[in-house]
Amino acid sequence: MAMSTARSKRSWLLFGACVAAVLAVLGWATASLLRLEAAERAARREAELQERIRVALWRMDSIIAPMLAEEAARPYFHYSAFYAPQRAYTRMLSPLLAGEVLVPSPLLKFSDPFFKIHFQIDSAGEMTSPQVPTGNLRDIAEASYLPANEIAAASALLDTFGATGPRGLAPTLDAVQMQITRQMASNTAIVSNAFRLRDTGSRQVAQSAQEWGNRQLSLQNYQQRGISQQKVQIESGAEQPGESDVTVSQLTPIWHRAGKLHVTLVFVRHVSVGDAELTQGIWADWPAIRRALLDSIRDLLPDATLQPTDAPEKANPGTLLASVPAVLNPGPPAVPPAGAVSMLRAVLALAWLLVLGAIATVGTVLRTAVGLSRRRGEFVSAVTHELRTPLTTFRMYSDMLAEGMVSDEKARREYLATLRDESDHLSRVVENVLTYARVEQGRLIAGDGRGRRERMTADDLIATTTARIVERARRAGAAITIDVPHGSAAATGKGDAASRDVASLTVETDPGAVEQIIGNLVDNAIKYACPVDPRIEIKVSRDAATNMLCLSVADHGPGIEQKDADAIFQPFVRGSRQDRCVQGVGLGLAISRQLAKDLGGDLRLCPRKAGKGAEFVVTLPISA
Repeated sequence: MAMSTARSKRSWLLFGACVAAVLAVLGWATASLLRLEAAERAARREAELQERIRVALWRMDSIIAPMLAEEAARPYFHYSAFYAPQRAYTRMLSPLLAGEVLVPSPLLKFSDPFFKIHFQIDSAGEMTSPQVPTGNLRDIAEASYLPANEIAAASALLDTFGATGPRGLAPTLDAVQMQITRQMASNTAIVSNAFRLRDTGSRQVAQSAQEWGNRQLSLQNYQQRGISQQKVQIESGAEQPGESDVTVSQLTPIWHRAGKLHVTLVFVRHVSVGDAELTQGIWADWPAIRRALLDSIRDLLPDATLQPTDAPEKANPGTLLASVPAVLNPGPPAVPPAGAVSMLRAVLALAWLLVLGAIATVGTVLRTAVGLSRRRGEFVSAVTHELRTPLTTFRMYSDMLAEGMVSDEKARREYLATLRDESDHLSRVVENVLTYARVEQGRLIAGDGRGRRERMTADDLIATTTARIVERARRAGAAITIDVPHGSAAATGKGDAASRDVASLTVETDPGAVEQIIGNLVDNAIKYACPVDPRIEIKVSRDAATNMLCLSVADHGPGIEQKDADAIFQPFVRGSRQDRCVQGVGLGLAISRQLAKDLGGDLRLCPRKAGKGAEFVVTLPISA
């Protein structure tokens, strides 16, 4: 028994170790796959975000590029309120002398929501604006072109722009040249970073830098076409050598900061006209430009912002505008909506269910096998004891009788009666063991599965099956009472089928199997209840709801606890209240229930209060 317990412990330890290993491997695989899925989702979201950023940057640079190209194509002399055309003729087609005729600049009446004012600074530091004519030219402008209040407003803007001190916005010629040089170096640094990042494997950042280079090249092409148009325009109007000796740089953005919040954007270019050096540019309305740019990408990045930067070479080129040194902040990433469960998660859930189901199944099988092994060990021990006791009695009594040691006739009869009782007990033990063997092999009832079926009344069935049982109980000191109701429809005054006498009900069954069932139930009552109360009651009734004949066997012993109601019908199981010193192998109830089911009925335990005895009911189908 101890060896069986040790084997059971080893089996459970091995099973637990295998389960732990399987769960550990599956848990590791699940965690790894979920991490990979999360990384893949994050990569997809990041790729989608980068694609939106690239589209947004292209869209914003495409808005600014045409405006800068138009300004780059503007001839340098348009920055004077009134300028002298290089060629002019009278109505008679006579040429006029240079400077004899003045025409208003297109910028005199210029108005744009993104640009505040145009300006020009010469090498002496004097600043003028085509929107602010001076002297007699202002009188002409007020008389023929612009209201005085508009010119006054433009003059106030120019004064603000050119004011000295911390709020002065006008750049010097040297500052413009320095800014242009710095911008070229910054562009070179960004392109170099793109190649370096590509070499180190940062493909996403390298691609963004390459995209920035493409946008920068597109912007330069826009401005270069404008500068080329301006050069052609100047050269076509030159009459003498040197008049076309004009060099114009590209428009370059400059940030001016006054405090932490006030930021101003200026586009400037350097112009050389012969020996003269000029700085021309535009004071831009950065808040208006930023608002327009962000409005154009609300469908892509609804929470995006634009922040000016003084060091574009240090910024991430994937978020840098090419037209303005400003960084795009895409805003907080959008939380993806909760959708359907992914295929991977569904497969993992199914795998977990299958593994847990397999573990539960194997555990159940193992528990059943271990329990069966334990019960079989108990069975072997019990059968050995059950066989040893009667065999020992047989051997001792038979030797005594054979050698003539018992001379008294009364004693001889008692010895022979004991041998007969032990023989009956041994016969029942052997019969139960053989019946259980047939149960295990699936051939409980021999032949065609119907056994020796006979058609008989309930009264004849009880008389046939209880005769030897009653005698055996009497010898064991038990008193059996049998109750089979008799009567008729005429006697009761009722003519329905439910009122017929029970004794005349007909069943088709195997009386031998019924006798074995009732015999097992009576033997249990004798062993466990008769030491307390020797009364045993056998009653016959009819269950009208199921049309079954009910044979009940009740005693007045300690009874069976409700928690054991199902377990006691399992092989090798005995109730918790049963005295372990009482002989028994734990097969009687299991065999009896199986026999009852093979006869088309069942065997069940009727609930009773504790200490009120036990009652078992055998049901058999009533024949028509």
